[in-house]
Amino acid sequence: MKKGKFYVLLITLSVILIFISGFIYFFHEPYNRAENKVLSAKKEALAMNKIESFTEFVQYNSQDIYYIGQDEENVYVFNSDYLMVKKEPLETIQLDLIKERLAADYNVTDFSTLELGYENKMLSYLCRQNLGNVTQYIYLNAQDGSEIKFYELGK
Repeated sequence: MKKGKFYVLLITLSVILIFISGFIYFFHEPYNRAENKVLSAKKEALAMNKIESFTEFVQYNSQDIYYIGQDEENVYVFNSDYLMVKKEPLETIQLDLIKERLAADYNVTDFSTLELGYENKMLSYLCRQNLGNVTQYIYLNAQDGSEIKFYELGK
C-alpha cells in the first residue's frame, strides 16, 4: 500500500510541475518578452536620437505602434523604427484641462486609465471608462482638450 501512495504523490507533484511550467510559458514569459521589447526600444530611441535619458517610456498601440518618452522638459513620440515623429514641451500638455473636460462632458470620475498617446499625428490622452456592459474610449487632444474621437463598445 505504501507503494501506491508513493505513485499518487509522484503523479500529483508531476501534475503541479506541469501546471506551473505551463503558466510560466504561456502567461509570464510573453509579459517578460513584451517588457524587454520596450526596454530595447528605449535604448534604441535614446541612441538614435541622441537623448540623454527618459523619466518615462511606454509603448502606445494605435493603428501603428508608437513609443512615448518623457524627460523633465519634453515629450517625445517615436515610430516603430525609433525615429522621432514629434517633440513637444512638457508644459504644453494640459492634464488638468483634460481631467476637467472628462469630468464635465463624459462624467468620468476615475482617471487611473488615462494614458498619454499619439492619435491623428497629435499628442492625445486616451481614457477608457467601463459603464456596466459598455466601454467608452475617449480620445482628447493633450494640448487643447478638443475631442479627437469617441466610441463605445458593448451596446
